[in-house]
Amino acid sequence: MHDIGKIGIPDGILSKKDALTDEEYEIMKQHVEGSIAMIRYLPSLDYVIPSAIGHHERWDGKGYPRGIAGEAIPIGARCLCIADSFDAMVTRRSYKSAMSVADALQEIRRNLGTQFDPQLGQLFIRLVEEGKITPHLS
Repeated sequence: MHDIGKIGIPDGILSKKDALTDEEYEIMKQHVEGSIAMIRYLPSLDYVIPSAIGHHERWDGKGYPRGIAGEAIPIGARCLCIADSFDAMVTRRSYKSAMSVADALQEIRRNLGTQFDPQLGQLFIRLVEEGKITPHLS
């Protein structure tokens, strides 16, 4: 649900193999608002809105759309940020190869306290390493 707004983003941007231009990145960021607009049509899903809005926020406040930091980011959004980032890393895309689980966990570890909530990130890493979260790899 958090990325449903990507249906409003041009395919050329979604599948671009090169780095996005600043203009394309601004268009890509609009998927958050698009997702919220669609979710609002289903009042029974209102509870997911804070997580969907905040899933691109960063622990250090350098994310979007609001640029909020730390515990001001709803906990569901902080969890979704980790899961969404991990999925993006271990999934092959038209513009990149998939990372190994070990490399993706190392990348999360490297970004604890900047991109990711340090406590939730450590918990996620531990649960994956203990086999309590099993990544679905394609």
